[in-house]
Amino acid sequence: MKKITLIAIYSLLITALLLACGCSGDDNPTSQSSNNIKLSSPTQIGSASVGASGGVLTVNLPGNDLNNTIIEVPPGALPESRQFDVSYSKIETHTFGSKFNPITPMLKIRNGGGYSEKTMNLAIPIKLPAGHFAMAFLYNEKTGKLEGMPVIALSSTQIKVATRHFSTSSVTAESSFLIKNLPTPLGSDDGANIVVCSIDSALLNSQGVLSTGYKPGIDDWEFYNFGSYISPGGHCAGQSISSMWYFYEKKLKGNAALNHRYDKVSGTDGGFWYDNPRGYKFASSVQEALAWDGKLFKMFEEIETDVARHHLSWKAFAFSMYLTGEPQFVGLTSDSGGHAIVAYKMSLGTGELYVADPNFPGKERIINYTGNHFKPYGTMQNANEVDKTSYSGIGYYAKTSMIDWNVIGNLWKDFENETIGTKGNKPFPAYKILYNDGKNTPFDKGLITDSRKVPLKITWANGTNNNDLAFCIYDDSGNQLLPDTSKSYGLVINDTLFAKEGKNTYGLLVMGKVNGKFRWLDFKWIDVTCNSTVKSPYISSTTPQTGKTGDVIKLQGSNFGASKGSVMFNTTEADIVSWTDTEIQVKIPVGVAGTVSIKVVIYTKDGKLESNAYSFTMGATILAKLQKMKGVNCGIIVKIIYGDGFSDYTSALGGSPEVATSKITWSGSSFSLNYSYKSYPGGIVDYVDYSGNISGSVSADGNKLISCTFLQEHTSYSLYKTKFYYKEGGTISDVALSSDGYNSIEYVLKGAQAQNHASGLIYEYAAWDENNKELWRKTLKEVKWDNNEASVNVFFW
Repeated sequence: MKKITLIAIYSLLITALLLACGCSGDDNPTSQSSNNIKLSSPTQIGSASVGASGGVLTVNLPGNDLNNTIIEVPPGALPESRQFDVSYSKIETHTFGSKFNPITPMLKIRNGGGYSEKTMNLAIPIKLPAGHFAMAFLYNEKTGKLEGMPVIALSSTQIKVATRHFSTSSVTAESSFLIKNLPTPLGSDDGANIVVCSIDSALLNSQGVLSTGYKPGIDDWEFYNFGSYISPGGHCAGQSISSMWYFYEKKLKGNAALNHRYDKVSGTDGGFWYDNPRGYKFASSVQEALAWDGKLFKMFEEIETDVARHHLSWKAFAFSMYLTGEPQFVGLTSDSGGHAIVAYKMSLGTGELYVADPNFPGKERIINYTGNHFKPYGTMQNANEVDKTSYSGIGYYAKTSMIDWNVIGNLWKDFENETIGTKGNKPFPAYKILYNDGKNTPFDKGLITDSRKVPLKITWANGTNNNDLAFCIYDDSGNQLLPDTSKSYGLVINDTLFAKEGKNTYGLLVMGKVNGKFRWLDFKWIDVTCNSTVKSPYISSTTPQTGKTGDVIKLQGSNFGASKGSVMFNTTEADIVSWTDTEIQVKIPVGVAGTVSIKVVIYTKDGKLESNAYSFTMGATILAKLQKMKGVNCGIIVKIIYGDGFSDYTSALGGSPEVATSKITWSGSSFSLNYSYKSYPGGIVDYVDYSGNISGSVSADGNKLISCTFLQEHTSYSLYKTKFYYKEGGTISDVALSSDGYNSIEYVLKGAQAQNHASGLIYEYAAWDENNKELWRKTLKEVKWDNNEASVNVFFW
């Protein structure tokens, strides 16, 4: 065995020995529990010790294909001196098919196991075929699976990858490697199997769409990345990584999908997202345990987010999905910080990377790739932010190479034991919700009471009562009860719940103030049994069942009481005509339309009591008004924020005819209109040719626009023989219509919600000079719906 002196690194003189040997055999062979790859007997090629000050280990075997294999260990990566052992085996057979094209033997590296505190780099000599792309893959001999590693650099003779461990088979949720202190200590010595594979770039580019089975709305968390008390800036990495972990370690092993599995009320699009306390604490705890905002993000910045290495990440995403069929972790960087998302699908033909973003749960989002770089991706660091950040740093972060997979597995044990968020270096602090009856009876474990009044207050567990804690209360359908939504104030420190008779289930949302802002602290479902003899009012029916503004209707039911209370149409109070214990006559108030919710409110010795919410339809008055309106024209404006590949533009797509003779033809609840005309605006514009069409239908009662498709083209001719051409169109569907009571009926929706109602949008803008030579042409490439200025406006007049 020949001793060699290794390289000095980071201005420190490192003396480490790598022992080259040609003997066959391995003192500690690892048993293979998967036959996906069959290996020859290993050949050891080196061994050396590296201390906490780091070092560079180089294999010195002239004539061997693995000569100049280099392991770089930075100072502080290892807490103590570790022994590195390097060996290799030839790949004799495998079951991965033609997709698997190894260009190196299977390299095995041992260093005692566990994760390092800093990124270690591994450079492997290769002979890359012309026109090929290469990646290094970890091979888990226990599961038989391959996993990509982040590519730092690639040439025809060498590939350099990043990793934080050399312990493949211990990286599993079922590992016996227990973590007592974070970060994970070193100590599991089963080694990492690493092989470099290549693929013809033309073959990779020809794959069309690569899908992994992971889908937003099914495999991501249903809650938003608003952050929590222990992770106030957001838990994007914890939310993304934990959903990937669940997909790999649970769903692919037969468990149910993650989305809405652990909550009670399945709210959507800004609705009831609070009630998955274990999931929310799990995401925050993963964020903090992995130190994404500290060391993990710093390590990621050092890998491959800059534009010069985007082509490596794009191909790494594609090759990994092609070979493994699994979703991959994406890291984003900008001048203001980082963000973490999941890549689950690619369209290689159109240059689209489909991602699940925790700021937009359940939504399909896309990062575009053009030329050899990603276009900046717009999102927020957390869902509380209004303005987007443009992330130009985009990189492939793989899976367990950089992420301490065992940390997540051990936190999952706390999740299953319902102790998540109570342990570790940054637990969620304890608090108390008290029944404020003078005895401070604990409320968070349920309550049995004879009173409809349930006064509550919140304190820290040590009894401190201050403004850093607050709460809201909801019914079991997710409707807010406290604080009163008709009032202007938000969270409360103390307030009174008015319970219904019998057994009730209430949702308790607790918020704690961090850095001057309230963040999610906990959510609990609590049972309250009320034995009060005072009964809540109940609406059983209305006569008639539909009506219009100003009509008098009867509410039939029980427990209305002898004294007048209030009747609410949504949040608008109605005028009372008469009141008895079983029947109330009211006048339908101004300003309500469509389907409304009616509630009866009474006032007793126990306080205010509300009835059930009774659904009432305003009838077919809107359709009738539409068909009788003078002129009856239909207009559509879609204000879009879009990019054409070069810059961003704001434009309004108009489907609005400008002449009174263009009148809609109605056939029942369907309508259509075709028009063409010239206009002469004056000035330097000679004339404008307009043509277009609008068609669609509304619901039978006129309360909803089912769909409306429009197309408008116009060419503007100037006195200087130049001309400009516009083409605008699209389809608007499933929108509510309301009347202002005068001369128009319209619908307006801004921001990301408008995306759900607009499709097939067309926008084209071109210009020609006096010689009829086309000067430029711009077409719609993408609509930036997350810009709050984007809007849909449908109107009839």
